[in-house]
Parts: sequence; structure tokens; C-alpha cells
Amino acid sequence: KVINLIITKPNFYTQIYSLPVPRTYKKVFPEPYIATEQEDLFNPDTEIKSEYLLGNDFVVFDLETTGVNYTQDKIIEIGAVKIKNGKLTETFGTLINPECHIPADATKVNNITDDDVKDAPILKEVMPDFFKFCDGCVMVSYVIGFDFSFIEYYGKKLGYAWTHETDDAFAMAKTKLKGLKNYKLVTVAKALNVPLETAHRAVFDAVAAAEVMIKLCEKF
Repeated sequence: KVINLIITKPNFYTQIYSLPVPRTYKKVFPEPYIATEQEDLFNPDTEIKSEYLLGNDFVVFDLETTGVNYTQDKIIEIGAVKIKNGKLTETFGTLINPECHIPADATKVNNITDDDVKDAPILKEVMPDFFKFCDGCVMVSYVIGFDFSFIEYYGKKLGYAWTHETDDAFAMAKTKLKGLKNYKLVTVAKALNVPLETAHRAVFDAVAAAEVMIKLCEKF
């Protein structure tokens, strides 16, 4: 019964261009996830029931960087784990040579030094492989705004458009877990009986965040 005329502003719609997903891995190859603790196969709770987990594939990732400003600081480690059907299946991890000095303040947090990354690949070599690893997945991090800002910014510089759906395990924990003294990953992991022995190293933090996310989706 009603016809509306819409006049859009110039450049209202901008097509996003991206390099294609690589067909093969070139520098960093995913590895099968091996659980550090034996799963209780007789526990009925091991059967995944969450529709959210069963209906999506996820990559839970964590970065270590030279600082907190994504336009100035550099990525020095990527760690990630893939979740399919609610189970951890693959890991992706590598140190990255930032082609600059790693500040002492950053080393105090993540224990990564210039010597550690001197023979590591540069981000230009790693980004295509990580883009392939994340293809078709919801990207999750613990405080997604920090990690994704680095990936999105440097991905764009290298020709990759990170338009993936995202979720935040930190926000999930704050919503579903009440009464904790804080919501740091180590605190939430402890509350959910998730092991986190090597905090502030990317793969370990990613695995812990993934297990936290699975428990939050399954039990709350």
C-alpha cells in the first residue's frame, strides 16, 4: 500500500575486496589437538548439547603483541584452536618476527624476547595461513576487541578482509558467571576447573579460552 523512495548518500555502499582464501598452507601448518588430560568417556556430560556449539565452527585465538596500540604495535605470536561440534580439533601457533625491537614491558608480560623471534616468520608470511585456518569459522577471543583489532588492521594492510562473525568469551563469562572477584582468564578458568598453566602465551591462552567457552555454553 505504500511506496517509499530512498536516496542513498554517495559511497553509502562500499564493496569489500579481499585476497582469496589460500588453497594450501605455506608457512604455518595446523596440528591435531591433543588433550593434556584424559577425557572421561563414561561421563554423560561429555556429550555436547549446546545448539550454538553444534551449529557453528569456531576459531578461538589469542595474540601476543609488542604493546596495546594496534596501529603502532606489532603481533609477535598467534595461537589458536579450532572447535568443531563442540570439540577441540586443531591448533595453530607460531611466533612472529615483528621486524623491530620488542620492548621490555612487553617481554615482562609474555616472556618473548628478540632472540625468540629472530628466526620466526614475518606477519606477511603467516597471515595467509591464519586466514585459511579461520575460513568459515566464528572467531572468538578473550576480550575480542583487542585481538581482533590487530588482526583486522594488519589483515587489511596485507589484502585480507576479516569480515568473520565474532564472539567474546570474556563477555560470555561476565554474563553467565556471577560473583567472581574479577573476570581475568586465569580467574574464570580456575572457577570452571579449566587448567591454565602457562598464562600469556598465545596457544595456551587460546586453548583455555576455548575450554572456558565450551563449559559456559554447556552448563549455563
